[in-house]
Amino acid sequence: LKQYQQNIQADYANNGKAVGKRALKNVCLTYLTTLSVHQGLVSEQYQSANNMTDTLAALNCAAKHHHKDFNELMTDFEKKWHDTPLVMDKWFAIQASVNDESIYDNLSQLIEHPLFSLKNPNRARSVIGAFTNNNPRYFHCTSGKGYQFLIEQLIKLNDINPQVASRLITPLIQFKSFDQRRQTMIKAKLEKAHKKEHQDELKKEKRKAEKATKNEKGFFEKLRQNTMVRQVGRTLARELGRSLLGILGVRRR
Repeated sequence: LKQYQQNIQADYANNGKAVGKRALKNVCLTYLTTLSVHQGLVSEQYQSANNMTDTLAALNCAAKHHHKDFNELMTDFEKKWHDTPLVMDKWFAIQASVNDESIYDNLSQLIEHPLFSLKNPNRARSVIGAFTNNNPRYFHCTSGKGYQFLIEQLIKLNDINPQVASRLITPLIQFKSFDQRRQTMIKAKLEKAHKKEHQDELKKEKRKAEKATKNEKGFFEKLRQNTMVRQVGRTLARELGRSLLGILGVRRR
């Protein structure tokens, strides 16, 4: 606590010494807030912060240690920064790092949030990547809900941005690092994803074939119609010619 208090800076400075003091202070905050007696430091730091480093440190502590004011602080942060995409990426990442059983409901709400889109690589990483990397307790939960969430999002993301999807799947392809129970669950999810991808590829090929057949039919129909037009045109021209010759009294030889 003494180290934390000694490294509080009244005025913001951007130099090596100031950066070091902030880093040490926030490490102290992380340890202190594991104790309920010091939970109040989180709100105090958030309210008094004059830089983003201290603000995010306070919010991260609130997310990891079930702080009673977490939702209130996050709502306030969202109101202040909702128009700044890079800052909101931090907000999404913190939300996905909540160390609580409600995380699965939170993830569903984040995916439906107006500011979330899988088409935005940074936003996708800020939720999916943050959950898989920063929330090991619930990502690797024996219920398999964490793996299920990742697979569902990867299947969607693979159609939008395969490069990002290939990076985010990393925790699953490292399944041999985990116990047998989790290995079995992960392999089952990967097999399901592979099957889904194969089915999607077959559907795509079928649609391409149908489109090609339709285009081919359209081409021949157009060709047939053009041929009929030409035939009708020749017939009309021949009849018109005969009529003119008749009017002029000219006999055809």
